[in-house]
Amino acid sequence: MARSIHFITDLLTHLLTHKLIALLTYCLIIHSLSHYIIDNIEGDLTRTWGPPFRSGESAYFVSINRNKQSIVVNLKEPQGVDIIKSLIKNCDVLVENYVPNKMDEFGLSYEKAKEINPRLIYCSISGFGDKGKYKMKPGFDLIASALYGMLSITGEENSKVPVKSGVALTDICTGLFATQGIIAALYEREKSGLGQYIQTSLMQAQLATLGNIGSNYLVTGEDKSKRHGSAHESIVPYQAFECNDGGSIVIGIGTDKQFQQLCSALQLAHLAKDDRFASNKRRVENRVTLLTILKQKFMERKRDDWTSLFDSYDFPFGPVRTVKEAFECEQTAAMNMVDTVIHPTMGPVRMCSNPVTYSRNSKPTLQPPPLLGQHTKEVLKNVLNYNDGEIQRLIDKNVVK
Repeated sequence: MARSIHFITDLLTHLLTHKLIALLTYCLIIHSLSHYIIDNIEGDLTRTWGPPFRSGESAYFVSINRNKQSIVVNLKEPQGVDIIKSLIKNCDVLVENYVPNKMDEFGLSYEKAKEINPRLIYCSISGFGDKGKYKMKPGFDLIASALYGMLSITGEENSKVPVKSGVALTDICTGLFATQGIIAALYEREKSGLGQYIQTSLMQAQLATLGNIGSNYLVTGEDKSKRHGSAHESIVPYQAFECNDGGSIVIGIGTDKQFQQLCSALQLAHLAKDDRFASNKRRVENRVTLLTILKQKFMERKRDDWTSLFDSYDFPFGPVRTVKEAFECEQTAAMNMVDTVIHPTMGPVRMCSNPVTYSRNSKPTLQPPPLLGQHTKEVLKNVLNYNDGEIQRLIDKNVVK
């Protein structure tokens, strides 16, 4: 997890940005909040993550930095810190993910910040929290997944090799938890008139997202968790099945009625009457026997043939689609989930749209991710009222870029 600072004001967001913060502020920005990234002199590390690149821009960076404006500030220079303090006066939220106490070294701790702006919501995100022996360690999604249980339950059944998620879900969930905390603090501020300090971490978010698997241990005191591949520990059948063309289809049976429908569709109606499979409890107990029968059956047809057959039934199912198939499908188009923006170097770029819609508000106009320092002069001049001469002197002294 790279280190950075972010802000929100009016609600307008100012940031010293990197991957995890970018994910958090992405969650805020898609809801039409103005947003300034305060990059360090070298720029956001995710700008270098690739391939793929297009016109020198990282697709990774593009994915999490729409609707933001970039200002480059050197925090190693006192004048750079002064710029951040000036932004604090105007902002509602500051978000940072340096290791604990690093902000104190800049003179930008919460205690200092709230003296400048008592209404400030100050959110700190770290790898492992602000207490304990791990608090000074850097954190990445994969490390938190390993240390806090997730990788012990991913991968194929009976395999000793864990499988990480295809995207950084621990990072994303941490951003979502932090976003919820920020919104709750903003709501509370409407009553109290005061800001407050919020902290969360990859470690806390990972434990919280163990969900029912974590609860199984906490409730019983026994850890019987194991790897199930795409299957579910407590529901059967609830997993992917391979088809005879190499494709797969996922079945999610949550009720006995749905199981009866599945058996009817598969022309295996006798299974629904079999006492071994009559309830979910019994299906879980006889998982191996049932799944052996179903796996053999699904190998009789192609993925799309099963999809066509199941369309007339009510039980949940879905073909396992590629990323391209997912973005190009009819339902994605119906929900307007792909937007196009004009980027200053890449030209037209398609991006995933805001996944939330409102009854009284339209989706915000999507803006392209910024070039490094693209808005430095504009923000200094129009937000902080620096004149052209002052801005040029800051550039000459390597305070801004």
